[in-house]
Amino acid sequence: MEKKNEIKQRLNEFNSKSLCLNEEEFVFKSITERIKTKDSVIGVIDQCWNKKNPDGIAITETGIEWNASLLSKNVSINEKKISKPGNLSFKELAYYKCAYKEAILMNIVTLTRTDIANPNFLEISFEFAKDADIEQICRIFESLVKIETVEGTIPDEKRLDYLEAFIIEDSVNPIMRLLRGLISSSFFTYKQAFAKYADKGSWVLCYKHDLPTIIGWAFALLYRKIYLLGAIFIAIDLIFYVAIKSEVAALVVLVLLMAIQSLINPFIIYKRYIGILKNCSSNKMSKEQTIEVLKKKGGSNGYLAVVAGIFIIISIIVQIISFFSPS
Repeated sequence: MEKKNEIKQRLNEFNSKSLCLNEEEFVFKSITERIKTKDSVIGVIDQCWNKKNPDGIAITETGIEWNASLLSKNVSINEKKISKPGNLSFKELAYYKCAYKEAILMNIVTLTRTDIANPNFLEISFEFAKDADIEQICRIFESLVKIETVEGTIPDEKRLDYLEAFIIEDSVNPIMRLLRGLISSSFFTYKQAFAKYADKGSWVLCYKHDLPTIIGWAFALLYRKIYLLGAIFIAIDLIFYVAIKSEVAALVVLVLLMAIQSLINPFIIYKRYIGILKNCSSNKMSKEQTIEVLKKKGGSNGYLAVVAGIFIIISIIVQIISFFSPS
């Protein structure tokens, strides 16, 4: 009862039209009935998609619960829409931070884990209608994640701030951003792969079948400053491509080699990341010093991004011209 009162007191501090704490109101009843939670509901957050049949998130005495179905996919986990309801306890919420963004047709609140210890729940996103007061909703979530505290310390290899320092690049101009996009996977792709490796303590299958990702991972070692091994792998690709006389067969072999490298290269980058962290730890560096080292030794080679990006564009153009040219 004490905890329930504490949570309700926190929620009473907010003046949000999307938050309802009165169990007699239609919005409260509608959302509670949809979620069908067994816990005592303290309040609900309306996602504001349907005024006549409200749907949203229930705040209970133990955590939050949300509704999702085949007809109502307003929740994403790890960047994938889900069609099943779910929940997070306040102990689990303690590992998340909250942010929001305003899109064209909706507003999105995203809960991001501050560690990569649970590969299955790295990010949880809730979609709200444009008329939802998104800033207030984000503040509500920021309050909810502080109800419990993180238990124990997060190992260095699972800390999100360390991974961000190692992977995320500085802001670049539009041309550089376009070229980098041709050979660089998103931060979430790295985060998901590293989370799986950290969870198992070894290599584990982490693979996407789309061609841009395959090409991106093939160039990833050079891009992430692992020059020698990256150059060797690219040289192998080119040798096979030139050695095979049939253009179609050569292209197929090239894609297969890149696909194999896309299975290996992320783990090689991860091992370099772990090596840097171990070196920082053995030298008893502070958090700030470790982040600076990760930024210096991590990140990417921007000039190489330009060269590799241009190389890919030229290769694509040559292949198209060659395909349509008469023999």
